[in-house]
Amino acid sequence: MIIRRAGSFPDYDVYSNANNITHLAMPRVAVRLLLGLSAMLMVVMSASRLLPAATQPTARLHPDVPSLLQSTGGPTGQPEVIWLGYAVGLLILGVMAVCVWIGLRKKETGTPLSRRVMIGFGGFALIFTGLTITYARYTGAADVPFFGGFPLPTAWMIYGMWLFPLVFVGLYMALFDRWVLTEDDQARFQELLEENRRRGGLADG
Repeated sequence: MIIRRAGSFPDYDVYSNANNITHLAMPRVAVRLLLGLSAMLMVVMSASRLLPAATQPTARLHPDVPSLLQSTGGPTGQPEVIWLGYAVGLLILGVMAVCVWIGLRKKETGTPLSRRVMIGFGGFALIFTGLTITYARYTGAADVPFFGGFPLPTAWMIYGMWLFPLVFVGLYMALFDRWVLTEDDQARFQELLEENRRRGGLADG
């Protein structure tokens, strides 16, 4: 049963179920996006089952550094495996982006924080693309390029994939109080709780 539309949260309806638990309805577009991305993820992962099984070990001891393992050029270096893995990674990033967008979205046009975070996910996808392309070239290359003391694919992982999430941390630290949960939002939420208690929707405490 819909109790009322919350004025401070125009994209959502407040519901009360049989257990008197209040929750917020998810935007329909988000449901469609999550279902679509999940379906594509299942298709891609199912396609990976069609790849040939490994017929040899995929790693061996490094001839110069015994504590390291070296790729033997097994299935992990095959183009089909690399690009299926790339597709899975992009789809997982898409699911993450939609889930974050659900939490940040307060208006039809979004907020400055949500737009910046979505741009950030786009940048993260570009870094992942760079990592995949350099790794695909690395597996068949005679000369391995280095950057910052690491092979180029590893450098993409460490300096890109590993450090880039700090951008999201900075955005949340700078904009959370202004665009996610403001003082006005908290006050409005308390008003809704009190009104729901008066109507018997929530137990005190």
